Amino acid sequence: MPIAPSTYYEHTSRQADPSRQPARWHREQALVPIIDRVWKENRQAYGARKVWRQLHREGVPVARCTVERLMRLAGLQGVVRGKPRKWIGQEM
Repeated sequence: MPIAPSTYYEHTSRQADPSRQPARWHREQALVPIIDRVWKENRQAYGARKVWRQLHREGVPVARCTVERLMRLAGLQGVVRGKPRKWIGQEM
């Protein structure tokens, strides 16, 4: 897929110098450690919704979808609680 040379050079210059990255990139780099801290403080059980709610309690304005995306990129996942499965022959 062909791209314009200016696009290529802009990309390589941003990779070499992080100060040229967009404002969104800088904000997300600052948010990831905060999200990680909240997730770890709550025994790694909180999902994106509860992490987002805790961030708002602490006064960090961020969208829930942003928290979801950053948690997914960082590999952070809340505990999934569900119904216990019944197996054939299992005594209850």
